[in-house]
Amino acid sequence: MPCWELFDNQSADYKESIFPKSTPVLAMEALAAEGWCKYAHSVIGMRSFGASGARPPRPKRPSLR
Repeated sequence: MPCWELFDNQSADYKESIFPKSTPVLAMEALAAEGWCKYAHSVIGMRSFGASGARPPRPKRPSLR
């Protein structure tokens, strides 16, 4: 969802058409899962963003000359 504030300002009919009450909603967020609990029944999110860090440099390959 691009902007929660804009979505919240829409009519109840529009919001129901996006998130029908009869359909379970699962939110998956790569950065911050907080906030989705207002719209989704279940939320999956990363709590360790950036923990993997940069990969080590690859060894140089010998030249094929």
